[in-house]
Amino acid sequence: MGNIRQSKLKKVINKMILIIGLILTIGIFLNFSSIYNSYAVDKDTDLYFEVIVEKGDTLWTIADQYNENQDIRRLIYEIKKLNKLNQTSIYPGQKLVIPAM
Repeated sequence: MGNIRQSKLKKVINKMILIIGLILTIGIFLNFSSIYNSYAVDKDTDLYFEVIVEKGDTLWTIADQYNENQDIRRLIYEIKKLNKLNQTSIYPGQKLVIPAM
């Protein structure tokens, strides 16, 4: 009877190890995908940044952070076009793609 109990215990332990391994694998995958999304991405040789909107942000303030000596209205237009925004309203937690100009 002791051997049967040990055999069942080994099966339970093996299942637990498998489940923990799967959870770790999924966690690692999700972590790498979030790290990838937080860096600049090269799309068709143009450089883009992904930004998460924070409370108090506006398109103007975000564009001002990424503007490099050009008409800020042009950058706002590009941000709206890339993100398919019909209005200038943005919300905390929203992801925006910002072109490096």
